Amino acid sequence: MEINLFQVLSTIALAIETSAPELNGHHKRTAFIANELAAELKLVPKYREDVFISALLHDIGGLVKKDYLIAIDDQEPYSHAHATYGASIFKMVPLLADKASIILHHHRKWGYGQGEYQD
Repeated sequence: MEINLFQVLSTIALAIETSAPELNGHHKRTAFIANELAAELKLVPKYREDVFISALLHDIGGLVKKDYLIAIDDQEPYSHAHATYGASIFKMVPLLADKASIILHHHRKWGYGQGEYQD
């Protein structure tokens, strides 16, 4: 049996969205936009794939507690705990472990001029 990685990852993304239907295609749209940006930045294929996979599954930590996905745009600190849970999940999967920091920081905002990010 041949396993198609994109289909497996898309199924996981669908599971995330099923737990929070109000997201309605958010993960596939995010992955598409992230992939387009990575292409514009002329990232090498390996990094483009990392960006795509991370964007597709960036809210996987929300499966731990659905409330974190519902409050995804909330500015309360607890609303982004799904990023920590997601990074922990990625660290447990050898194929995803090197992308855990992307998941952990996906709600961070970049500062102006210094390349520093802020919560």
